[in-house]
Formats: sequence, structure tokens, C-alpha cells
Amino acid sequence: MHVIENDFFEIHINEEAGCDIMACFVKKGEEEFPLMPDAREDDCELDQSSFIMAPYSNRVEDGKFIFRDKEYTLERGDEHSIHGDVRQRPWKVVDYSKTLLHCEFDGSSVDDLNWPWPFKVEAIFELQDDCFQSILTLKNLSDEDMPAGFGWHPYFSRALSSKDQEIRLKCELEGVYPDDNGNCIPSGRIRPLKDNENFEFESNLETDEFLDNCFYGYQGNGYLYWPGTGLRLKFDCSDTCKHVVIYTPLGKPHVAFEPVTNANNGVNLFAKGDETAGTVVLEPGSLLSAQFDMTALWD
Repeated sequence: MHVIENDFFEIHINEEAGCDIMACFVKKGEEEFPLMPDAREDDCELDQSSFIMAPYSNRVEDGKFIFRDKEYTLERGDEHSIHGDVRQRPWKVVDYSKTLLHCEFDGSSVDDLNWPWPFKVEAIFELQDDCFQSILTLKNLSDEDMPAGFGWHPYFSRALSSKDQEIRLKCELEGVYPDDNGNCIPSGRIRPLKDNENFEFESNLETDEFLDNCFYGYQGNGYLYWPGTGLRLKFDCSDTCKHVVIYTPLGKPHVAFEPVTNANNGVNLFAKGDETAGTVVLEPGSLLSAQFDMTALWD
């Protein structure tokens, strides 16, 4: 476990299991607030506060997809082969300081890699004053083209203090994938946003409003706002991430806001010619990179 810390954040990262964030606190003077649930605590139901999804994000339907006229089958098809294959893997620390952690995962050294092509992922977590910056880079290590994508899966606490009665979200989105089967697999092409899916204007994430949707046309902007505590967490994300998953489980003390490069089931949407799929083709040795910044702004 490594900790990066400055006057604005304190972040605990477990490089031995997915390079996952286990706890993330935001600071205001001498006070600390649990920006993310503390997964180290016995009463926390989450295994991690935030994790990386690569070499694809979210789900691959039944663990099967076609690429270049060839069919591939992944493990965990009963779960729709969820969230890539780096979550539980040990990562190597490349560089570390009080405010920076640079880690990498090399899939070419893994015997049971759940992806047909070897790949490498680098993650850089860095604190720059009031900004927590994350950079992901995915590299194709094979001698063939491969489909690729990745993303972040951070959970955020609904309440940072006893003063918080609500949490609000603002971000710009173009549309959402229908999920007529209730399995987080797009059942059609993107459709217009319903009122409870439109966050163009600051909106409450209600405790009795369930969302688990993959949105398209994310503009890489927006924020979460805790009016009781007075924190606005501003998001800035690379153009690479045109998708975001918003998850608000009923009765839980957390929500998720997940910037990702590909849609749920992106490899299969790509095979069908859906131009919104987000899945990219990486040639041998080529890279896919994105940056996700979170800036703490106090009222």
C-alpha cells in the first residue's frame, strides 16, 4: 500500500491488487472528509474505493465478441466478462514520491490473462495542489491489431459530513444507451435523455432514484457538489472518454461516476458498425491514453 498526500488530498493505493484506490480523503485546513468510501473499514461493503478497467471497460456480453471476422471467448461470461482484467492483479511500482505514484501492469508476463492479446497498462496518480490527476496509458504488446478501451470506476460518498443531506451532479451528455433487458448491455443505439438522466443543469442524485446507465457524448466536464459541506469536485477528462457510466444504487451510501473510452459491450457494438462504440483498434506497439482530473473547490 502506498499513500500520496498534500494539503488537499490523502489517497491510499494498493498496487498489489489492481492499483486500486482503497481510500481517498479531501482536506480543508485541519479537517479531512471521506471523498470516497474507505474500503479498508470492516463495515464498508466495497472491495475498493476506485479501480481501473482495462483493456476494456464495463461488460462484454456473454464474454464473446467478434473482431476481424474471428470469434473470441473470455472467462466469466456468466457475468458478461465485467470490468476488464487488471482489477485483482499485482502491479509494479515504477516511481513513487509523496505526491506521485506511477505503476504498471504487464500482461505479457501473466499466464492466465483473460484477453486474447498481451497488453501493458500504466497508471500515474499525481497530486498538483488542489487537483488529483490520473493518467492511464494502454499499449498493445502483441504483433496483431487489437480492440481496446479502458476507464476509471470511482465511488463517491453521498455524505462527506453530517451536514450533507444531498449530493448534486452537473455534466453535459448527448444521449444514453437503452437497457431494455436490465443487464447493463445496450439493447439498441443511443436514445435521447429522459428528465432524470439529463444533468445539463445541477441536479440531485436522489437516494430513491436508481441509475446504472452508460451515457454517450460526455463532454469531459462537470462536477459533484455536496452543498452541506460546501465542496464542489470539478471533473476534467480527455476527449478520449466520450462515455460515462453513472451508478446510483438504491439505499447505498455511495454513487459512482465512471469516465470510460468505450460503451458497455463496446467490442460487440464496434463489430456491428456502431459509430458510438468507442472501441479503438490499436496496432502493434501503439498506445491509447487519457487523463482524468478531479479538483477540490470549496465554497
